[in-house]
Formats: sequence, C-alpha cells, structure tokens
Amino acid sequence: MTSVNDLVRPDRYPRSSQYDPAWLLDLDMGPNPLWLLEDLAHDLDLRPGMRVLDLGSGKGATSVFLAREYGAEVVAA
Repeated sequence: MTSVNDLVRPDRYPRSSQYDPAWLLDLDMGPNPLWLLEDLAHDLDLRPGMRVLDLGSGKGATSVFLAREYGAEVVAA
C-alpha cells in the first residue's frame, strides 16, 4: 500500500509539499487538497494582495495556505 508521504510530489507541488500530509488528513480534508489549490492558484495567477473568499473553509487550512504561500487577503467563512 502506498503511504501518504509517498504521494507528496515536491517537483510538481513545491508549495504544498512543504506541509505535513498527516496534518491535512487530520483536518478531514481527504487526499491532499493543497495540491488542487496550488494548481488552481497557478491557473488564476494568484498574486500578493489579491482577495479570496473561502466559503466553507472548515478549519481554515486552505485559507492559511493561500495567505501564507501567495500573500492573498483571505476572508474565510
């Protein structure tokens, strides 16, 4: 069986692979949602100072990621 740590791909996801995969699973977020978020942020050309509304933010892991890694101003609800 493949472990969660084996699925982390630093080459493809340089920002989100810095986060502990077990931490994300503890937040009940399923398989690494930060990979998807990193792809989305790239596609949107997310830059510092841009505003993001994170609806259904749960415990806020995705909001923290966007603020820390991209400098976005995030409103989480």
